[in-house]
Order: sequence, then structure tokens, then C-alpha cells
Amino acid sequence: MKSAEETTPATIRRRRGVVRASITRLSSRLDDLEGKTDRTTHDVAQRTSLKLTELDSEFKTYHYRLIDLIDEDETIGREQAVLDEHDDIIATLDARVKRIIAACSAKVESADHKAASRKLSHLEKNLTSISEAISSLTAESEPCLIQQYGEQVQDIKTALGDTRNTLLSLDFDGDALMTTLERLDKGVFDCSLKIKRLMYSPSTSAPTDPA
Repeated sequence: MKSAEETTPATIRRRRGVVRASITRLSSRLDDLEGKTDRTTHDVAQRTSLKLTELDSEFKTYHYRLIDLIDEDETIGREQAVLDEHDDIIATLDARVKRIIAACSAKVESADHKAASRKLSHLEKNLTSISEAISSLTAESEPCLIQQYGEQVQDIKTALGDTRNTLLSLDFDGDALMTTLERLDKGVFDCSLKIKRLMYSPSTSAPTDPA
């Protein structure tokens, strides 16, 4: 049970004031974050957004508890002005933190997009080399060599799957990179088919399915 002191208007105003001071400190934190677009800033901004919501709720809890204890219309009017000012501050801070998160997200997604593009370019070069090498093989080729190429194709297939998951998580479905992925998937299928035909050819001894 709360003591009489804990439920006095003065005590509640004081605690509400502590929450307001915390909100002011969040504003200073945003001052430090604005203009930065790295992953750390993104994470801090997200935590700040959650904290802002928490403090807003805490401020209003004290505010409405205070209103319940006040009878004078003049005092209630002053308290309403306090709440209006608080709402304006929260709205401003919320807009600022959302802009920071959006700017960081765009930068992070752009970096991931470039990384995926470089990875696909590397995989395409490897797949092209393997495809050319496979084309020169025959059923009389060394089985271990055929199997080695099969394993390399399987590695590329796995890497393509990882890259696809990354792009889909970043909402890049339909992007030009997805078109490249589909083309490479077809290349992997074609290479795998050629390898299986070689390995299961009557002239090839001890076939082993790499896939």
C-alpha cells in the first residue's frame, strides 16, 4: 500500500519531472546520433525509440495520477498545458529517431546489396569456369576429377541459396540481382546434369553422386 507522501501531488510532480529529465537526455543522445549511418547508430536509435515509448507511458501514468488528485479547474488547465507540451516533445523526438533509423537502414541495405552483387559476380565467374571445364570432359575422364567439379557446383548452389535469403530479407525480390540469381541457378542445374550424365555413363567407373 502506498504511503500518503507517495500519493501527494508534489511527489507525483517530482517523479514526473524525473521522467521528463530522462526524455531530455534522450534528445541529447539523438543530437549525437544524427548524421551517422553505421550499424551501431542504427541499433542505438532503435533502442532509443523503445526507451522513448517507455518514458512517454511512464510520464502519462504520473500525469493522470496527478489529475485524479486535482479539483481546481485552473490547476487542471495548467496540467493540460504540461501534457500538450510533453506530447509535442515526444512527437518531435519520435520523428527524429525515425529519420535516423531510416537513414541507417538505407545505408546498411545499400552495403548489403553491394556485397551481394560482388558475391554473385564472383560465383558467376567460378560457375563459368567450371562449365567450360565440364564441357571438355568425357566419360573416359578421371572419375575423381568429375566428382571434384560436382562438389564445386554444389558449393556454388549453397552460396546462391544464402545470397537469395539475404536479398529476400532486404526486400530485394524483383531486383536485377534476383534475375542474376535465377540465371545462375539454371547454370548450376545444367552443370549438375552434365556431371551426373558423365558419372553414370557406362564408361565411367565407380560413380558417386556429388549432389
